[in-house]
Amino acid sequence: VLAPGPGEDHETDRSLSGAQSLLLAGHVAGATWHYDTVTIPSSAVAGVPEVQYNVAVAGNSAANNTFLMLHGFPETATTWMWDVLPEFERQFGKDNFQLIAPDLHGINYTDPKSEDIQFYKLSNMVDELKTLVQQHYKLDKVWLVGHDFGANLGWYVYYLAPDMLNGYVALAVGPLKYVGAVEGTGADPVWTAAGDYRDAWLKNADFWAFAWLKNLTVTPLGVEGHIPERDAAWQHQESLKYQTRWYAAGAAPTKALLKAIEDSANRTMPPSGFIAGSRDPILPIKQRVCCDVSWFGDTYFQFADTTHWIQHEDPQAVVTFIKNLMNGGEMLQKLPDFCAAQPKNMTEHCQANLAVSPLPNHETIYQMCEKKCPDATRAVQDCLINNITASCVLDYCEKEGEYNMCINQHAECKYLQGTPLREYAHENLCALSKDDLKAVEAAASHHINPSSPTSQVP
Repeated sequence: VLAPGPGEDHETDRSLSGAQSLLLAGHVAGATWHYDTVTIPSSAVAGVPEVQYNVAVAGNSAANNTFLMLHGFPETATTWMWDVLPEFERQFGKDNFQLIAPDLHGINYTDPKSEDIQFYKLSNMVDELKTLVQQHYKLDKVWLVGHDFGANLGWYVYYLAPDMLNGYVALAVGPLKYVGAVEGTGADPVWTAAGDYRDAWLKNADFWAFAWLKNLTVTPLGVEGHIPERDAAWQHQESLKYQTRWYAAGAAPTKALLKAIEDSANRTMPPSGFIAGSRDPILPIKQRVCCDVSWFGDTYFQFADTTHWIQHEDPQAVVTFIKNLMNGGEMLQKLPDFCAAQPKNMTEHCQANLAVSPLPNHETIYQMCEKKCPDATRAVQDCLINNITASCVLDYCEKEGEYNMCINQHAECKYLQGTPLREYAHENLCALSKDDLKAVEAAASHHINPSSPTSQVP
């Protein structure tokens, strides 16, 4: 069974494919989990109906420490069960913890699969998670762990519902006050270039999702291993399409969140930690993490020698960090201490003012490249980001070699070299036939345009 449904137990030492076996090699074998189905009543917020959560649960329900695990894109609840669960068992012992990992809105077996963008706004999920923890599982407080979009959601929970937390560890996504300062202005060219795929998915979520579902031989964003289960989860009720709704809904801090962040300075908050991948191409924080230490507050910080998929690439580092945070953080560093120990060249490229672009004449990365490679720049912006169609993708892919040659030979285009968006276009879109692209376009056209709602709500 590729994507077992609720109620079935799972073991990490079951019969596996070669790729899966390689990933599990060295981990504790025999870890088991099961799925619960938990119904959360409808919210008072328009567009947020009753939600039936599919929750992967592992460990001992009587243990003193329970961890609420929030997955990111494009993964599911079981992202925590393959690699992190065996490491929890190794470091904590099988009976000394419990993991609760829901499939989040629209994903895998969690229902409904809503077309309403309001349903995917992070602020609307906080109370649901509190109800899940406190009313269904009868827990006063939990430890929280989140990755990617789950880490974004985790920061919302941390600031809006701190009373339900013993502490929080975010993977790949730092405190939202920091992320908002960097991403909100578009003034950091490295960050902007790495994140232009987010603009593309915000404006054309369905097209990209259906394109992936047409071509499951590729591995979006480097998510390796456990491929049969992953593919089945993405195909279940077109789950992957609804995951791209998270990008359409946006992750910008809401006014309520910004106020909660401000108010947190005057209250005792749970301990928090942030682990970043030092080789993360999607959220390239290494080049500027020590530029903005004031945005991190009292958050503990650590680099892992990984890309974006920290929990898969180094689960030992993740669980060790969690355990150290639980023990008071004596073995951890806060960001100012971390940065004080780094070489000076780590901050020599910091932009003095993130309100404006540091590029010549305060240009954007596209304006700078357009002087040398106008056709390539316009193709990326007009097609891949702003208004993707089957015909423009076919044209882009036909000329991709020509575009690459121009971009790679001009310094003015250095920020557009090898961006995640262009890599995704090459690996996925350009691998599809004309008929497949037309089918993707037709499927996307039958659904609500996800780009119209704003990314900020009161």
